[in-house]
Amino acid sequence: MIAAAFGSGSPAMAAPTPLGSVATSGCPAQVPIWKIHYQLFMSSSSGATLPAAQASGALAGADAFVQLVGQLSECAVGIQMDVVLADTPWAGGDDVYAVPMPAGYDAGFARVPAGPSSPAGRATGSSTIHRAMFPVRPTGSGADPNPHLMVHEWLHQVVAFYTPPNGWPSSTDSDAVHAGCNVHSSYQARDPGFGCMILPSYMSDLMLGRVIEGGVAKGLGAAEWARQGTPRQRAGGSPSPGPDPGSNPRADCTPSTPAPNGRGAVRLSVSQLRINQRISQGALWRAKRLTARLDGRPAPPRPRQRAGRITVSRGQLAINHRISLEARHQVAVLCARITGGGLPSLSRRVPVRSVRVNVTQLSRTQWIAQAALRDLSRLESLASRSDA
Repeated sequence: MIAAAFGSGSPAMAAPTPLGSVATSGCPAQVPIWKIHYQLFMSSSSGATLPAAQASGALAGADAFVQLVGQLSECAVGIQMDVVLADTPWAGGDDVYAVPMPAGYDAGFARVPAGPSSPAGRATGSSTIHRAMFPVRPTGSGADPNPHLMVHEWLHQVVAFYTPPNGWPSSTDSDAVHAGCNVHSSYQARDPGFGCMILPSYMSDLMLGRVIEGGVAKGLGAAEWARQGTPRQRAGGSPSPGPDPGSNPRADCTPSTPAPNGRGAVRLSVSQLRINQRISQGALWRAKRLTARLDGRPAPPRPRQRAGRITVSRGQLAINHRISLEARHQVAVLCARITGGGLPSLSRRVPVRSVRVNVTQLSRTQWIAQAALRDLSRLESLASRSDA
């Protein structure tokens, strides 16, 4: 949403000229809002200049950025950006600390004329300092900051300010924002056409705590944006709670597995073993199919049940049970990825000697696989809504 110019500049005070405000739209009113001061410098002390037409187009670029934040965060956070036109040349060179950040804002952004070796963007962040600069060229592809690049630089400030429940994802350069280029390079297959520094799916999962690493969902998490507040709220005296110590994020994706009672129509037979095998293999295949869909890969072929001889034995019951446990684990991983919930600790192996050849064991295996299928149906529905 683009609003009319805010405030009024006074030529006598030589203040920056307000151009307008943009804000994330389509999100609930209670969404936490980062307020960003965005100053446009049309010339530099080195003599570089930018055409005046860039100033009029900057508001649309800023609006694209704030709407993208709402989209990628699924409205966990929003942005209000006040855009102003500087009245003096930019004298900071490539020094991001020279970016103005007036009181009352969460961050300061600046758009400046690019020098001969200027980067596409640069940001700095800490518990109190949040600045980013975007050197641009007079014409061509470098004449306007890419909205995804603006999100990337803003995320450096986010990572510096917030403390996620399970930590930020690992990166070979110790910068979680860059992990889509190295440790989590699998995201590149989901977003063909995007550079590894601006992968929409990775930036979204980083903001929503859905980057799976070592079986743990890392990143901020949707609820933490409101819980931990914004920099200006913190500066105004609001508490700095950090991640919720009273919550158990690993319980969020605990499978819905009801306990079997060993009664009912289940019989200890070869035909029941084959039924259990079909249910378990079907659950595991659907989990792999949804994973491939989220990764942008073709679905794996559906397994065919072999026509070989099956016996009612401890070994065969153990095989079926392991397939059900693997399906349950993969569904929990998908849950953490899609919903941002924590990943519970789940057993994926069962010693053959611990398996009992009885109806209770058959029922337990069947219940685990059926619960995985129910959870998968819910996750497939959530994934379909996010694709829409």
